[in-house]
Amino acid sequence: MSMVEGYRAIKKQNDTLEPPKSTPGNVILTGSPPSSDEKQPPPAPEILTPQPQAPTPAAAPSPTALPNNIFPDDHRQSRLFTMMANFEKRLRTMETKQDKLHAKQDRLERMLTTQRQATPGLLAVASDDNTDDENSIPEEMIIPADRLSILKERAHSAGNFASLLLKELMPHLFGQENLRNMYNWNGGGINAKREVCPRAKLAVRKYVVHYYLECRKEDTFRNVVLHKVNEALRRPSVKACRRRLLDTPNPN
Repeated sequence: MSMVEGYRAIKKQNDTLEPPKSTPGNVILTGSPPSSDEKQPPPAPEILTPQPQAPTPAAAPSPTALPNNIFPDDHRQSRLFTMMANFEKRLRTMETKQDKLHAKQDRLERMLTTQRQATPGLLAVASDDNTDDENSIPEEMIIPADRLSILKERAHSAGNFASLLLKELMPHLFGQENLRNMYNWNGGGINAKREVCPRAKLAVRKYVVHYYLECRKEDTFRNVVLHKVNEALRRPSVKACRRRLLDTPNPN
């Protein structure tokens, strides 16, 4: 036997002794099946693959107030301007209505004055007699000459002079109680006000006529003096309240 044939015979014998190999399509089970008493090996642990988390959305940026901008919201600022404009408009409307009401009240007072019979004291002052007797003025209503000069310099008109004289003679009407709101030169009117003290009225007329001769005429005295005196006795106008409101500091 040659060497080649011997090698082939040995290889064939080894192939006969080796167990058959399994292929992908041919599974060969070897050994005895496991018995029920044998413990099965634990299952292999499941491998979890971590999933990437979704990114958290960024928060919307909040509006930042600039140093020179008190109201970052333009809509809020425009609404504030609108409210201020409406407030100014209402104030102007109130002023117009009050001026009309005062004009009607003055016309009514003039009508009542013309219909009212003048007192003897007033007729004597309104006459053409040039006498200026201080004895016709009540003693408690006499004002010193130097004080009259000061009031005359402050007045600059017959109406203002009469108003200052009334405040000088009846200061209790112009106190904190605002009693002047209940009085009028002739009384009556739409508010049924009281008449100013006749002695004070006589003194005011005598002093006014002494410094302003044109007021000797009843029409001039009524149109110039009475209007200012009644205005001083009335309540503060809306314009004065408006100025006081604007001058008051904001507590906020």
